[in-house]
Amino acid sequence: MYKKYKFAITAHHALIFCENGRKSTNSPEGIRQDGMDFIMSAFVIDRQNINGAKSIIYANDKKTKIFETILKNGQGIIQPDLNSELWHEVTEISQININEVGYRSSVGFDIEVLE
Repeated sequence: MYKKYKFAITAHHALIFCENGRKSTNSPEGIRQDGMDFIMSAFVIDRQNINGAKSIIYANDKKTKIFETILKNGQGIIQPDLNSELWHEVTEISQININEVGYRSSVGFDIEVLE
């Protein structure tokens, strides 16, 4: 028999952009946990004219990289967060073509398992 679970899911949109040769980030706090049971730290909607935004998952020591990738449009990572041994970060972005604005649009999901 399967156990039924209820979830509370909060979605949040992030649009980060860079221009005039400046780098940008939506993760100034660096390696972290978000404090939810599960997260999808970023489901990428669109990325244009940028380098960077590498998603990295670390072990509990916050140094050992378990997984890293640059998410493409339509990709995301879901993982356990609160009280897990996983930590995460996303690196900053910079423009490919300095004459055009660069940006990354994503949706994050915070997932709480309800009792």
